[in-house]
Order: sequence, then C-alpha cells, then structure tokens
Amino acid sequence: MPKTIVIVLAVACALLGAGTTFTRSTIPRTFAGRVERVDFYIQDRAGVDDVYFINVGSDRMMVDRDVAQLLKSGDRVSKSRFSSTLTVNGKPEQLHLSRDFFHMLAAYPLIILLVALALWGDRISARLPVPRRLRASGE
Repeated sequence: MPKTIVIVLAVACALLGAGTTFTRSTIPRTFAGRVERVDFYIQDRAGVDDVYFINVGSDRMMVDRDVAQLLKSGDRVSKSRFSSTLTVNGKPEQLHLSRDFFHMLAAYPLIILLVALALWGDRISARLPVPRRLRASGE
C-alpha cells in the first residue's frame, strides 16, 4: 500500500473521530420533541468510558454525558442546527464541546505525525549528515 494512502487513511480516521465527538455534543444536530428515554451503558471503567443515548421521538442519539444529565424521560426539548443552546421544558441550557473532543483535537495531529515519521523516517535519516570520527591526538 503506498505511503500516501496510509496518511490519507490516518487523516480520514482522525476526521471521523473528531466528527463523532463533535456530533455527541448535539451542537451540529437539530431535533425537537419529547424525550422518551435516557440510557447509559458502563464500559470498561465506570464513570470514565460510559456511553449515553437519548431517544427523542423516534430518533436515538449518542450524546455526551453533560447533555444526558440535562434530560430525563418526559422532557420536551428543542434544538436548532449548530446552536449551542438546548431548550429543555422551555428553559435554555448551554451546550459545550466535551473534553474528549479537545483531547482528540490535540492527539490526532500527533498520531498523524508519528505515522508520517514511521513511513518516511528512513528518508529523513538518510539526509542527515553523518558525523565524522575525530582522531584522537597521538593516532
């Protein structure tokens, strides 16, 4: 597989991961209706890796913990696309991007850089000057 394709795949995975965490904030989404369910599933580490879902009408969405904690079954919600305000029972609530989003924003460029160095590191080291051995006095 050509090296460029590997980099393109790494960038695509990074964008997908960042997009997923951005979508979980619900900021890019639009929805309105009655909250039918708020569910969470404990992953490997309780309180750290938990996954939250909400059902609004017939839509099921994975959301950040902060969003899920604003809601309970029976709440009336509305949200405009790319708005950072979620209206819950007539009361506006501010939405924020999660720490996961910012961690991924920081980590993915580093991962892509490491992949690039792994793929092209031999070229870089081949261009570096080779240090000459100095002769000790008396040789």
